[in-house]
Amino acid sequence: MNCRYYQELLTDLLAGELTPAQQQQLERHLAECPACAAECRSAREALDAVTPHIDTTPPAGFESRLLETVRRAAPAPERLASQRRRRRLIRSAAGIFSAAALLAIALMTGLNTPVRAARSCFRQAIVSMSGLKSLDMELQVRTRAGDNFGYIDPDLDFVPHTLRVVFTPGLMWRIEKPGRTAVYDGTQIHQWMNFGDGTVQDGNPGFLEDLTSFIDPRILMLREQELATSTDGAVYTVTRNAQTIRLTVTAPAQGDYEQSDYALNSSITESDNRREYTFDADNGQLLGARVTVITDRGERPVLEMTKIVYDAPVDTAALTALPEGIAWNDLRRPLSGTRLAGVGAREAAELILRAMNGWDTEVLNEALRFFGPNGCELVRGIYEGVIPSEIGEPVRSGEYPGQFVPCKLLMRDGSVREIMLALRNDNAEGCWVVDGGI
Repeated sequence: MNCRYYQELLTDLLAGELTPAQQQQLERHLAECPACAAECRSAREALDAVTPHIDTTPPAGFESRLLETVRRAAPAPERLASQRRRRRLIRSAAGIFSAAALLAIALMTGLNTPVRAARSCFRQAIVSMSGLKSLDMELQVRTRAGDNFGYIDPDLDFVPHTLRVVFTPGLMWRIEKPGRTAVYDGTQIHQWMNFGDGTVQDGNPGFLEDLTSFIDPRILMLREQELATSTDGAVYTVTRNAQTIRLTVTAPAQGDYEQSDYALNSSITESDNRREYTFDADNGQLLGARVTVITDRGERPVLEMTKIVYDAPVDTAALTALPEGIAWNDLRRPLSGTRLAGVGAREAAELILRAMNGWDTEVLNEALRFFGPNGCELVRGIYEGVIPSEIGEPVRSGEYPGQFVPCKLLMRDGSVREIMLALRNDNAEGCWVVDGGI
């Protein structure tokens, strides 16, 4: 919470429309900021001055007539260039107008803010797509072919993605990009890479990260609707013409970067970004989406929806078909050992790298559980015989549930390699496993 965000929430505060999370944030801010606390007291006093302290029943139609009077008396919308200017008008009016006039202006501006318009737009889209039978979508994402679906890099080229979904009689989907495919058959998810390894897991597609929401645009809209009430610092704009509604969300990076900015700009949510959605003005259906990452070097589009088709016929057998010759690794099975449990991330990194020196499978079978046999052989070809010369302090960054450990390695050929080993232990055994960086 900062002063600017508090000012954005002023009318919501007066109207009692804050979410519990926003209320907690605001209370903490007011306890630390005397200026905002004083302004809050003044606003409450002004509101209290015109608030009846006895129970009354207004005549029929009173509220609508009052609001219509306020709208007619208010300055034309085009004179108020932005929501921020309207908020400044409310604050400056405290020293000029009576408390009753202040409350009237607050009511007027609070009824039609960009955030409320955005939430209404998202709700309309959810309702309009409630009867979907299938979905066919094509995306372009700046990422590395074969890498995790959730990974982005503004400096890389676009990689094509296809997403096909069946909603009835039960949810099934398939997402593909060069080098990696994932399929959900209604019960379990199979994911495989082009070098012959695959994984099997339950139906939670958390590994898709930001792309998870695109499986069902209704969930995407619901997620955005929830964020419209909770994201600190997000700015919303809504424009409309005869054919389309365009909604833009400009939001700061989510996550914790106090220790390190290593994960910054590695996913959509872990970046300062602008998300642009286009809806059909008649029925509210999503027509397009585009995501732009904003860095100190400028702006760079990282995701573009190039096609979306609703309710086209889908061959479910082809949708869920699996390839031959894949070595499947069932991630639902518990880990066989606990050599890497009960230690810190730095110690786990040292144990793993020393195990790679002599390729100790007792440790590495735990550490490389996300890697199949072919992937393990690829890692072995690079890291067997490695000597860890320096292991730094682990750091947390962004929304990653584990820790990143900086390591300097002496390779077999005498060269020195620096890596950031990604380790996580959010499994039932509390065992550290390698999640990236090698």
